Amino acid sequence: MSELPLFLVHSVLFPNGRFRLRVFEKRYMDMVTHCLKHETPFGVCLIRAGHEVGEAAQPSSVGTTANLDEYDMPQTGILHISVRGGERFRVLDTRVLADQLITGETALLPEEPHVDLGPTHEDLRELLAKILNQVDGRYYYPPVRLDDASWVAYRVAELLPVSNDCRQQVLEQPDPRRKLDILARQIKSRETRTN
Repeated sequence: MSELPLFLVHSVLFPNGRFRLRVFEKRYMDMVTHCLKHETPFGVCLIRAGHEVGEAAQPSSVGTTANLDEYDMPQTGILHISVRGGERFRVLDTRVLADQLITGETALLPEEPHVDLGPTHEDLRELLAKILNQVDGRYYYPPVRLDDASWVAYRVAELLPVSNDCRQQVLEQPDPRRKLDILARQIKSRETRTN
């Protein structure tokens, strides 16, 4: 178990995902400065209840560690950062500091095994391959692993317009192929509603 400062947002960071954040609140500026100075990660969690700005929100129970990759301050008081998703963790307990920053007592979840997609989700692999041919590397970190069920699930969840609830389910699901099942159901449901 370890304590992590938590950055709560209305989005989901996945392992090996690239994520951009705009930082302007003092609590998060101080947190990012500390993490830069000490070369330590922070946690990113989807907001379960509350708002990104102001009083502390409530985090979802599973998040991802974030390692600072790039940062820039285009104007005073606004910091743009890019992070790389690290390991998944479970939030066991939280504490709200005086500045409304939340820290979480966390436990890392087991590393996900490499599992082949299998024939059931070949369509998702093909769809992702087409998307990756159209976007540049700003959206993911190499190497491309189209034979890894978790990697494919995470990239599909990042790049397609699925709900944050769906993304969170994908993050929390321990079985790599079931991650793909969740996405396939969401995509099919969206297609049914639009037809």
